[in-house]
Amino acid sequence: MKTSHSAVGQFCHYKTYPFGMVMIQWGLKPTIRIKKIELIPAMKRKTPKDSGIPPPAISAVFNAIQSEKLNKLSISLLDWSSLNPFTKKVFFTLSKIVPYGKVISYKGLAEKAGNRKAARAVGNVLAKNPFPLIIPCHRVICSSGLIGGFQGKKNSALLKKTLLASEGILFNKKGRVEKACLL
Repeated sequence: MKTSHSAVGQFCHYKTYPFGMVMIQWGLKPTIRIKKIELIPAMKRKTPKDSGIPPPAISAVFNAIQSEKLNKLSISLLDWSSLNPFTKKVFFTLSKIVPYGKVISYKGLAEKAGNRKAARAVGNVLAKNPFPLIIPCHRVICSSGLIGGFQGKKNSALLKKTLLASEGILFNKKGRVEKACLL
């Protein structure tokens, strides 16, 4: 684990997992709030300077990732202040209705969030998700069963598939998610 200061009152901590590195950035005003989580694929690992140990609340997030208890993470630690109402609605809906080991389509999530015609908008929101793993955008797939994109980055499908497989999501011979895993 590595910690570094990024700006006054803001901190970053990195930890390596089998799928790559996770960076959590947080602030302390007025209380600890996670500003951003970034997944860094294994082939792009960085070595940030170590300048301390994260507070217990942040350590608990890293421990939940390590023990694959992502469904137990609380969204109360997240800093929602910079998100628009539609983004908040999508994130709250996703975190509430899609459990560990299940997936939903972009269209299905749009319907559950109250706008059945907003599948593309939902995809755009998820591509910019500042809290992957806590807001489990990797659990949203195409209606066809293909996994789709992840974090709005090219060549991120392998990381998304790795995260889904770690949750027990099954794939058929064509690489599509098995229907039994869909909500």
